[in-house]
Amino acid sequence: MAPIRADPENKLLAYACGSSPPNNATLLEKILDAALASVVKEVAPSGLATTDEETSTETTTDSIYVLAQCRKDKSSADCVNCIKVAQNQIRNCSSVSAKAFYDSCYLRYKNVNFL
Repeated sequence: MAPIRADPENKLLAYACGSSPPNNATLLEKILDAALASVVKEVAPSGLATTDEETSTETTTDSIYVLAQCRKDKSSADCVNCIKVAQNQIRNCSSVSAKAFYDSCYLRYKNVNFL
């Protein structure tokens, strides 16, 4: 698989991680992986995608809500590439929420429904 690279014209404008750590980091990563994969598949046609994922263990139920949005003047390929770059950026967070604003797109996840 080719490495994902940032478009030189697609600059990171803002990036933030939430301050709350997850109850179960491994579980959060698992459901975040599924949610991010879903929005990457769904964002290309319209430039907007939302999803939510939930999983339960004996002691907790964890949910993730994700929003991906691209500028209307970007091609589907540029949109998907930007969301993938943003995805890599927010994976640096180890909290229950994160967001990344690029010149071409926006990606956000949170453990409570903000959609």
